Amino acid sequence: MKTRFEINGKSYRTDVETLEVLRSLVPAAKAAGDGSAVQAVIFAGLKAGRIVEESSSREPNEGTRRHKLLTAKIRKSLPALYATDGDDSARAAVKFFSPYSDAVWYAFEFDGDDTFFGWAETTPGCGELGYFSLRELAEAARGRLPLVERDCYAGELPTKAELAS
Repeated sequence: MKTRFEINGKSYRTDVETLEVLRSLVPAAKAAGDGSAVQAVIFAGLKAGRIVEESSSREPNEGTRRHKLLTAKIRKSLPALYATDGDDSARAAVKFFSPYSDAVWYAFEFDGDDTFFGWAETTPGCGELGYFSLRELAEAARGRLPLVERDCYAGELPTKAELAS
């Protein structure tokens, strides 16, 4: 019989024996502030087929990128094209970057399909406001290696005025 459990927002199914092992590790891991033992059991269980990750409400990862370049939540938060026209206090909703160069893109508006309006700076100190394509960012690759990522850990993003100054 498979039992369902959740850890860190992910849902899994496993047998009762494996679940008991996890339950015995969790209190000590919480007390120590170190979840590596729990993660190791989950990883080993996934590899051995004793634990199965269930699909969740989260969007699936995109190949080697390991995250969505543009999630549904971010897509909904982006104003429509021209919605912030003339508003220099508008704050970017998402930041893209290349981990292999200094290139960054900040999106302020989105047409809902492919076109962003935002700040593109592919050479340090030479950025400008303009339009760029989600498809082109997503397809930029060297072999199977994606050349553009979404900054999943960006704090407060800059305004148009801050970038243009």
